[in-house]
Amino acid sequence: MATALEIERKFLLKRKPSIEEDDVLKITQHYCKKDGIEFRIRKTATYKGFQLNHLYHKTIKKFISDGIYEETENIISKEEYENYKKDFAGTSITKTRYIYKFGDLKWEVDVFDFGLVVAEIELPSMEHPLELPGYIAKELIMEVTKHREFTNKNLAEIVQEH
Repeated sequence: MATALEIERKFLLKRKPSIEEDDVLKITQHYCKKDGIEFRIRKTATYKGFQLNHLYHKTIKKFISDGIYEETENIISKEEYENYKKDFAGTSITKTRYIYKFGDLKWEVDVFDFGLVVAEIELPSMEHPLELPGYIAKELIMEVTKHREFTNKNLAEIVQEH
């Protein structure tokens, strides 16, 4: 189990950028609670050539401050994923993630199944200078790093209510 500090900035976009992405992932996340501990399980589908691959993770994410989280993540088996889903899952969310490499960093643009488009970038620190690439700036509505309603967990709750 690896614990790391995740530092990210998040942006609401009008639509997915119209340039070719470096990678595409299909992600399903379920938010669970077991013995008072909240965690997320995730199934990520990727295509390598004509081969469909699935990867499963369990993540405990602790809010530190706006854009900064302590994240403990480990790979789990498909069976563990299915058992957590069956026994402990509450809300869930599905999205397609488009990855765009930008220098040493990468932009992840999530297009949620209900239409919302959010871009995020992980940074080495909150003080790290951020240059928005043209393809992000062109679609930008606003930065939502400090708006907790744009966390995936909160979006899953909103979707569940409607």
